[in-house]
Amino acid sequence: RETTDNPLYKRLLEEIDDKAQAAQWLLLAERQMDEAAVFTIHGFCQRMLNLNAFESGMLFEQQLIEDESLLRYQACADFWRRHCYPLPREIAQVVFETWKGPQALLRDINRYLQGEAPVIKAPPPDDETLASRHAQIVARIDTVKQ
Repeated sequence: RETTDNPLYKRLLEEIDDKAQAAQWLLLAERQMDEAAVFTIHGFCQRMLNLNAFESGMLFEQQLIEDESLLRYQACADFWRRHCYPLPREIAQVVFETWKGPQALLRDINRYLQGEAPVIKAPPPDDETLASRHAQIVARIDTVKQ
């Protein structure tokens, strides 16, 4: 078909000198379409990691994780088990008033898990625990009361 009412198609048709040859190229391209390598961005990244595993320092069998929510919940639940369950009852009660469980904690900290980590201006000493911090605060309050 060599005529059309569409102005864009008209201009394109005017630029083609050998319409029979152009039709052959289009037909050949159409037949080879199923052989074309089509990738999503994740598939492309996976392919590049596999092809360049040594240069990138990555393992051959990498698995891209599209949704980190389950991993984040598991990490939060692990933190809860390690750090909240062993707390003395009065401290655990205060924690429980703020967060009913790991899911509530995750909801509050989730925004900090996006992008760069927040900068803590006065980080606690490495050996400080929640229980020791609580004991320090109670001791200060007792001192003020006297």
